[in-house]
Amino acid sequence: ISVRLATAMVYAIRSETQDLGRKAGERDIRAYLDLFPLANMKDISRIVHPILPRNYFQNLIHALKHTYTYRHIMVSHLDDVPYPEMVAEFADFLLRLERHTWVLCTGRFREELILSMRTTHKDGDAGELIKALVPDESMAGGHEQFAGGAVPLGHEKTREMKEITWEISRRFASALDVEKADWKPLVKG
Repeated sequence: ISVRLATAMVYAIRSETQDLGRKAGERDIRAYLDLFPLANMKDISRIVHPILPRNYFQNLIHALKHTYTYRHIMVSHLDDVPYPEMVAEFADFLLRLERHTWVLCTGRFREELILSMRTTHKDGDAGELIKALVPDESMAGGHEQFAGGAVPLGHEKTREMKEITWEISRRFASALDVEKADWKPLVKG
């Protein structure tokens, strides 16, 4: 196996299992340990800890200001994102907030609303829950603790986008047996 392929596979296993902590089975661990000596760790370090442009931090501030909590759940609406993976990155980041066990992030990329869901519950069934939030089940999927999906948008105006994201938030809370969430901002200002 080439160094490049070993590097890609080590990174894939690492990221999909959050450093072998999320849904890592014996086969994942064995593959990781077999591939690790063949991988280029400097390349993995550059992927995991990239140099980031200024707008990444501007997007981060915007995202924090548009994150809302209620009891054990959080929603964050990132508006336009420079790349679709940012929605999943932010969902992973928010799940680290104490006493919160469910997170749903949304962000518009091109003509789609990207959704990313995370939970700390090992049997959370996020993959099934997210299918209830999108109009076409084939546009969503995942596993017990993480899921993603997309909603085709077209040229919705900002006001319509807010209505769509808040309707998805309402359905998310309802699917978690919260019929009327009194969302509070995570941060002020």
